[in-house]
Amino acid sequence: MDRLRGSKPSPALVISVVALVLALAGTSIAGVTTNSVLSKKEKQQTRNIAKDEINKAAPGLSVASATNAQNATNAQNAKAVANGAVGTAAISPDAEGVALAGANLDSNGALRRFFNRFGGAPTVVKNGTGIYTLTFPGLAGQFLNSNSIVLANLENAQGEILVTSDNANPQIRTFDSAGAPADRSFRMVAFLRSP
Repeated sequence: MDRLRGSKPSPALVISVVALVLALAGTSIAGVTTNSVLSKKEKQQTRNIAKDEINKAAPGLSVASATNAQNATNAQNAKAVANGAVGTAAISPDAEGVALAGANLDSNGALRRFFNRFGGAPTVVKNGTGIYTLTFPGLAGQFLNSNSIVLANLENAQGEILVTSDNANPQIRTFDSAGAPADRSFRMVAFLRSP
């Protein structure tokens, strides 16, 4: 979003500002056409009328204030992307190649963050050292090797990670660098496989 700061306004914004100026200024500007010949003084008066009318109608309105407010850095706050904020209506459960669910787990199996396009928070069962099975509401039993892809990576620790399946639900297994089972924090995301 930083690259948008200082950029030129879009053509749609320019047209809407011109339309607003014409609507607010009334006949004093509407009567002036491109074929009219105005003196410098008349042109300046026309500009001043337009600026005054805009300032009266919407104090503080300017192209810069409109674009900066709309494109400010960090305009999206945490509530807009909170856990479970993604709705179910936008994506079909059969949508191929679209991330359906994901989670970030602590090494003890505690759920830190998640998203699930079809329900609430996943249930996490820690079956042993470094073994975590996740069941996502609305997607339970739908993660088979033939129809899904589950990706996972370790977070802030050295070691290895393996993705398997337990009753068609994602099972993540974590190991230390020597290959022995070890509790590790991780992130995972699940997709339906494209044909």
